[in-house]
Amino acid sequence: MPSNGADTLSTGDADPSSVQLDHIIRHILGKDDDVEDIEDDEDEDEDEEDKDDGDGEEDGDGEEDGDGEEDKDDDDNGDGEERPPIAVIATPARQSVAGSRKAAHTPKTPLSLHDSAGKGMAADDEMERLQKNAEEHTQRRHDEMILVEKEKMMAEKERMMAEKERVEIEKEKAGQEVLSSKLEMWHKHIVFNMERRGMSYEAASEDARAMMPSFMG
Repeated sequence: MPSNGADTLSTGDADPSSVQLDHIIRHILGKDDDVEDIEDDEDEDEDEEDKDDGDGEEDGDGEEDGDGEEDKDDDDNGDGEERPPIAVIATPARQSVAGSRKAAHTPKTPLSLHDSAGKGMAADDEMERLQKNAEEHTQRRHDEMILVEKEKMMAEKERMMAEKERVEIEKEKAGQEVLSSKLEMWHKHIVFNMERRGMSYEAASEDARAMMPSFMG
């Protein structure tokens, strides 16, 4: 009878068929254990590369996790089967962080621009108001100076009119004094003729005609 695995592996009085079955089982289990050991070693290497995910540094796969948790892409259920890596997708949290960083570098927001524009308009209005007040003040001063000069001219005119009137009064007074003096001389001449020369009033008046005041002529 040719030799087989049962003959070479048989020991003592053991049943050759059972020995052969044990050998086959051990052979199968041994191969499976080798495969599982290889897969476990690969899983451990990947876990060793991914254990620093929460610090923002790159992992062995060249991607940043940034979520502060260990990778669970390799083996979640412990069945020894490796799952393909999942691509990193910009989550709302990451998008909000990126948006906040971008907003921090934005020089001016619409609100700040509106605020700056409002302040600029307020400053322009204030400058316009001050300029208008200055112009009004200058105009008032000019009008006041013109009014003062006009009042001075009116006062000077009144003074000149009063002086003229005074001169007229003085002239009239002087004329009356001259007439009164002439009338007195005329009267004295008549009296002299009547007393010294024995003339009548009519004859004495006729003799003093040359001395008669003009208003009596």
